[in-house]
Amino acid sequence: MKIFITGGSGFIGKHVVNKLAKEGHSLMLLIRNKVQSDYPLIRGDLSDISLWYKKLSAFAPECAIHLAWEGIPDYSSNISITNLVNGLRLYQALVKIGCKNILTTGSCFEYGNAQGRISEEYICSQDINSFAAAKRALYSIGSKISEESETKFLWARLFYVYGPGQRNEALIPSIIHSLQAGILPELKNPLSIHDYIYVKDVADAIIRLLLKGKNSGIYNIASGKTVTVRQIMQIIAKKYGINLPLKQSFVHINSFYGNTEKINKETGWFVQTSLQQGINETIKYYE
Repeated sequence: MKIFITGGSGFIGKHVVNKLAKEGHSLMLLIRNKVQSDYPLIRGDLSDISLWYKKLSAFAPECAIHLAWEGIPDYSSNISITNLVNGLRLYQALVKIGCKNILTTGSCFEYGNAQGRISEEYICSQDINSFAAAKRALYSIGSKISEESETKFLWARLFYVYGPGQRNEALIPSIIHSLQAGILPELKNPLSIHDYIYVKDVADAIIRLLLKGKNSGIYNIASGKTVTVRQIMQIIAKKYGINLPLKQSFVHINSFYGNTEKINKETGWFVQTSLQQGINETIKYYE
């Protein structure tokens, strides 16, 4: 199958691309940076699609995976608006050339101040930042663009993804780097609760959803379990032989997690990697 991918050189994108290539799909990647690749590339970005539209049209993708989101971890309104506009222009270009299957990654931040086990039908709160608002708008308008052209539009709502290749400032890599340097990291919110999912499980879910998802709409990609930041810290510290007491000077609990029954039933996808296994693999990568 011919698949066009944005963000293919990013944290999640690299795992998606590698898995798709192993499965024998024909890929074309949109790349901003000068990188070497075994796949056909379009050098450019989403700010001016007209510069590479002909190459995209000539490739004639059957499917597209939109992973790119400029500026992370900048969640400001300016960068969010830029990503929203670029994403909508991409959808218009894709449906114009006849691409009939589009998958985009959303975020669990779209759920806002939620509590408990959250399914895709959950009515999202208004207590969200600009990033989450832009993601919601991209899904809403993108759905309409796709509906008008009879294109399947899949929205993969990701929870807290971690694993090899994540930016160094993210929680798990930052703890690993600190402990490797013999420094005990300070955690602002050790009792914060999140649903963490290993990046290779995420890549598998994205691909299964793209190829087997039956209907347009939102799909949670999550582990379906919660863990505190303190527990993650203890797992990593134990790998370095450190028994680490954690201070509890400030507590903020964010306790919602993903219901994945929808993607489980439609695609047969299930989480394969435990938190312990995923953290072990991540430590090996950074070592």
